[in-house]
Amino acid sequence: MREANLQGVILRALRKRGGWWVKYHAGPRYSTGGVPDILGAYRGLFVAMEVKTDRGRLTPLQAATQQEMRQKGKAIVVVVRSVKQALKVLDVIDEYVHTARKGRNQDGEEASSN
Repeated sequence: MREANLQGVILRALRKRGGWWVKYHAGPRYSTGGVPDILGAYRGLFVAMEVKTDRGRLTPLQAATQQEMRQKGKAIVVVVRSVKQALKVLDVIDEYVHTARKGRNQDGEEASSN
């Protein structure tokens, strides 16, 4: 499958799962090179996914941009090669959020032991 087709399939699967997702299109003006293909918000976290085929590799600019995103914010930035991998990222986030909220009430405060 071509990378562009894979991006579309992954984007549809992510949208079906929930959250907010968009395909980033680099343009000639006002855009930044190296930004991952799919950007989203899921369970209160910013997620960026670079889609690659089995043979695809990050360019030096993509690798540098991903590193900068991780350093400057609490960004989850990953390379995915299949729908299964993309959805696994969401599974890990779900588990993280569930664990982080364990023992807390709906307002995020520590639940009383009374």
